[in-house]
Formats: sequence, structure tokens, C-alpha cells
Amino acid sequence: MVSQVLDKVEHLDKLAERINEQHRACGLALNSALDHALEVGRLLDEVKTALPHKEYGPWVEANFAGSVRTARAYRRLWVNREEIEAKRQSSATLSIAGALNALKVLEPPRAPDPALGVPKPPEGVYPDPAVQKGLEEEREFYAALERLNREGLAELRAAERASCAA
Repeated sequence: MVSQVLDKVEHLDKLAERINEQHRACGLALNSALDHALEVGRLLDEVKTALPHKEYGPWVEANFAGSVRTARAYRRLWVNREEIEAKRQSSATLSIAGALNALKVLEPPRAPDPALGVPKPPEGVYPDPAVQKGLEEEREFYAALERLNREGLAELRAAERASCAA
């Protein structure tokens, strides 16, 4: 009986060790993902600087594996890297989505310009399926990132509560 209890305690200790190891890996992966996103943004910014006006968008469409919108997000992270790094210092982990959301908070709200209204397509005309697919993939990507961020934060909080209780 005593050996069974000891075996169970040992097993739980090993599980706790593995859980915390994976939790730390999640935090490192989130930070690593943001590092990669900043580097992509830096490289895209270099491309934009090297190209003549109005050639960057077509270049991105022809050469970047992601969407133009994703490229814009990467560059936005790079251009605002000082704010991102400041936010990173005050957060245990900061995901790409978290960094972009932090930038939204820093920006003043923009009033819509009625002169720039987006015209509606004629009745019976549907959006390009490739564009729709790209938008859906991007939505899924950000939803997955957000899920990972929430799960990592929940694990971090649980670990903090456990360490405070110990």
C-alpha cells in the first residue's frame, strides 16, 4: 500500500515536471513567434524601402507566401517594435495577436472618411473565391493564435496560483 502511494506521488511529480516544462515551452514558443514576426516585418520593410512607390503591394502578392494583410501586420509590428518591446517587458508572454491588439489600444480611433466609402459590388457578383479562402485561412490562423494565447495564459495563472499556494 505504501509503495503504491509512493509510486503515485512519484508519477504525479513527473507529470508536474513535464507539465511545467511544456508550459515554459509554450511561453518560449510565443516569444519566439513574435521574434520571427518582427524579423519578417523588418525584411518586408527593407523590401518596401528598396522598391519604387506603388510596387511593394504587387511584389508582396507575387513573392510572399502569406496575404497582403498579413504582410501589413508584420510590417506594423516592425515599425512599432519599441512599443512592442515595452509591452513585452510588462508581460510574461506576448503573442503576435497580443502585440497587434496592444498596438490597437495605442492608436487613436479613426473616423471613417465618407468620401472613401467602399462601393458595393453589383447584385449577383460574388467576391473572388481565392480572396475569400485567404481571408478564411487568416481568420483561422488568428483564432488558433488567440486560443494558444488564452490557454498559455490560463496555464501560467494556474502555475502562479499553485506556486503561491505552496
